[in-house]
Amino acid sequence: MNRNALIEKLNDAETLANGPISKRLLAVGFRYLSFQWLKRIVYPLVKKGKLSNAQLFFGQNMKVKLPAGSDLFLLGAKTHVSEIRLAKFLINHLESDMHFLDIGAHFGYFSMLAAALTGKNGKVVSLEASRNIYQILSSNTAKCTQCKAIHAAAGPSNGMVRFYDFPLLFSEYNTIEKDQYTNESWKSSIQAEETEVNMYSLNALIEQENIKPSIIKIDVEGAEAKVLQGLDLTSSQKPIIIFEYIKNKPQEGLESVLNEYATYYELRLMNEFGEAGEVIDLKNSEQLQKLMDSENLILLPR
Repeated sequence: MNRNALIEKLNDAETLANGPISKRLLAVGFRYLSFQWLKRIVYPLVKKGKLSNAQLFFGQNMKVKLPAGSDLFLLGAKTHVSEIRLAKFLINHLESDMHFLDIGAHFGYFSMLAAALTGKNGKVVSLEASRNIYQILSSNTAKCTQCKAIHAAAGPSNGMVRFYDFPLLFSEYNTIEKDQYTNESWKSSIQAEETEVNMYSLNALIEQENIKPSIIKIDVEGAEAKVLQGLDLTSSQKPIIIFEYIKNKPQEGLESVLNEYATYYELRLMNEFGEAGEVIDLKNSEQLQKLMDSENLILLPR
């Protein structure tokens, strides 16, 4: 794939996302209007999503359930700054035949991008703990012979774990961390469904699926520290690890886990070009204040 062309298309999607409504209307007028009708009129009345097709910036199609996944439906990419940078990082660093492990895959956007980049001899394993979202993920990744979707959570060990599954519009906040969003304004009127799901450690997944991931992406809404605990740091294989850091919601135990990683990994910021940027010190409050509310941080093998 032409990587420069892919990055240009990502930049175009980001420009549209951050630009005036008039430009989005010109670019995707009917889709924009139909989405607004669904989100503002239909969904509040019936509380049911609509399965729709999204044309992704790298040329593939995927299913999303609106009103979730609106940026994918309208612009073909996840358009938060941190997600644009993550997509660029994958474009820059995933090569043919590599393996990719996607923890908290949601509808499968990053899994499908990884599959396109690594080709038919690559391997992509995607984990999603929400049963409803997993059904869509499974359908999307079924198109890729090198992809496998698993309905489970990741954590420090194998077993069962309680999972909090929010309604569709808030499904990207699904988590095993019960109190992660307690103080959010939207949470007061939203009730999560509590379920029990299988939980695997990263070590178990890697062994079970016989993969050697070059990159592991973790987006599990506050449980990142628990997922990181499940990796054997003494192994000779050292994948690049990318995880979500939410500035105003310090994750319990994260600093302690990262101290364990420090012997083997360097913590870096992801820059606007999709590359490893400056070194991050979680004890440096001035540096942390400069971060966006949500960042994808990189654990880079030393």
